[in-house]
Amino acid sequence: MNIENKSNDQSYHYIQDIDNKANNDKKFLGMSIKKRYSIANVLAIPLIQVSLTISVFFFTIQVIFLLRDPLYYNIPQENIGIVSSDIIFYSMFTQLIAVITFGYIYDIYGRRKSITLNVLGVGFVLIMMPIGAPNVYPITYIVRAIFTIVTVGSTQHPLINDYVKNDSRGKASALQAFGTIFGDMLNYFAILPSISGLKVGQQFQFVGTLFVVIAIILWFIVKEPYVYSIRGKSAIQRHLITSNESLQFEKVYEDEQAFTKAKKLTKQIIWQCSHKSIILMCFFANIIIRANIIMLSSYMTLWTSSFIGTAYIKDSQQAQEIVQNYSIYSTLTILILIIPLGYIADKYKYKHLMAFFTILKIFSIYCFFQLTNPNSIGTKIVYITMFITHSAQNILTDAVFSKNLPKDIRGSLTGAYQLIGTIGILAFTKAGAYLYNEFGPSYPFLFVAFIDGLFLFALGILVTFTNFNH
Repeated sequence: MNIENKSNDQSYHYIQDIDNKANNDKKFLGMSIKKRYSIANVLAIPLIQVSLTISVFFFTIQVIFLLRDPLYYNIPQENIGIVSSDIIFYSMFTQLIAVITFGYIYDIYGRRKSITLNVLGVGFVLIMMPIGAPNVYPITYIVRAIFTIVTVGSTQHPLINDYVKNDSRGKASALQAFGTIFGDMLNYFAILPSISGLKVGQQFQFVGTLFVVIAIILWFIVKEPYVYSIRGKSAIQRHLITSNESLQFEKVYEDEQAFTKAKKLTKQIIWQCSHKSIILMCFFANIIIRANIIMLSSYMTLWTSSFIGTAYIKDSQQAQEIVQNYSIYSTLTILILIIPLGYIADKYKYKHLMAFFTILKIFSIYCFFQLTNPNSIGTKIVYITMFITHSAQNILTDAVFSKNLPKDIRGSLTGAYQLIGTIGILAFTKAGAYLYNEFGPSYPFLFVAFIDGLFLFALGILVTFTNFNH
């Protein structure tokens, strides 16, 4: 199908009609599910997020302790900040390629195989991570690069748009965020207690084997959207009977080379970005969201571990416990708020909600600068506030972005969305490492607050001078 001329393409509109007719009133947790899909299909959305949360925890938090462990990489405290930042930074170059490539892969080749293989890949890199010890280079850099590729492949799926009606996508984004919360709870209340007697490297390898089970489950519950399900069928099978007339679908995928398809998809992405300001604002917000993740995991862990050997933290084991407590308390708090956030994302304007939570986050980072004890109640309250505002920014942005995704370029535009976020991580890891080493462990948080301020400024310009009604 010629994507550039899709407005005149009969089969394109027929596929759109099928999708629209599929939007019946089947409900799950307040979400309207499209007719062709089941609750099991929808549950793939949080399950993917559960697996991502577990893997990200190990590659952003536990990896700090793996690098410091004398039995493995034995990185001294004065070098841990720059080493951990470099590992993340250089892996981002592979992610720059992966984010846009996987967008096209989902649009051209479908969902099931891509998702399953990526989850298996995450398990593989978890198993491989301790093997490079005691030399950080090259195995650790290679494994971290592969990790970014396979996690990108998992995060870019367009299943929310495939399975859930447009007016319920805020709730679907909340369900996806609930997968993150459940993944954290699984980490802290099941996985970590069960592997606490193992060495840090063995913990990585144990968890890696769990991903084989998750991949098998996903293989059976992920269902391809209609336009992909007709791929590979014969010409006769492409005839559909409707209103006593036959409609023959064009060979949407087989008749064109991958490069031609990718070129047409790229033109559609450029058109969307140049004509819809909400798409660009979502790109900007995703930079903040991705920086939040690094800030609340790696840099919060580095900030906490900087107190090792002081009156506040005696050793690495206590530092791990404190970091885990941050996450446990914030996870339990957001568990209460996650469903309300999904509902307000569907009910109220993005511009109002995003402005409120961004201002609150800037204030919480200001409070963070006043902290001197990593184990105090005040530190936990500030961390929880930062985590809540990050979760709100994530849910609100994912919801409004999914509502404005065109059907035929979902994967590709999502790839562009993730690409911008990756560029943000590249900038933040280098700027954060510089601020950490030159000024102190609190200053990477200041960089995130600065980006938040720029976002508020851009949002104010759009609301004041344009018809920005999202």
